[in-house]
Amino acid sequence: MPETLLHMELLIAYLHSIARMSPALEAHLRNILQRMVFEKGTVILREGAICRHIFFIEVGLVQIYRMEDVIVTRWILEQKDIFISPRSFFRQIASEYTIIALENCICWSITRKQLEDVCRLFPEFLLHRAYITEEYYCRSEDRHDEMQLMPAVDKYAALAEKRENLLYCLPVGVLASYIGVGESTFYAARKEYHDRRRNKK
Repeated sequence: MPETLLHMELLIAYLHSIARMSPALEAHLRNILQRMVFEKGTVILREGAICRHIFFIEVGLVQIYRMEDVIVTRWILEQKDIFISPRSFFRQIASEYTIIALENCICWSITRKQLEDVCRLFPEFLLHRAYITEEYYCRSEDRHDEMQLMPAVDKYAALAEKRENLLYCLPVGVLASYIGVGESTFYAARKEYHDRRRNKK
């Protein structure tokens, strides 16, 4: 079996975990999925461009952000995550976000047209599309609640307890942007978090 197909198994398994795919649908996806490799620091999508692909991460980390007075990070996504610039992808308009590879990445992608064709040719895939869209929406709501409602120390706690791996591979500036605080606030929140943990012992 070609090496590229061996690496595709993570995505195929993910889709089967949503709902078992027919052999014909699986074969079609294997035929159209494109393997894309991005080196660390590569801009995958630039603000103002149109997002024409939906991506699945096999290896690596990506950051999705927009520029305001400072960089505002919307997502940091990793292995087995799917990413797009939502409004740009679904409406085919200019993206308000930039997407950049934080590590060397291997991704699988299909275009917007290919996605529509899959749903037309294999209506069973509508279930997968609906699940992925729903999951993205719910995670977006969770992110919004965290960023708007939680004090800085609780934002740091959520990061440390849910995505601890990020603390060891990303610079403070990216982490601070991800939880929606400045770097000085990030350091203060980290100290308060660890002080609380020590006091509980």
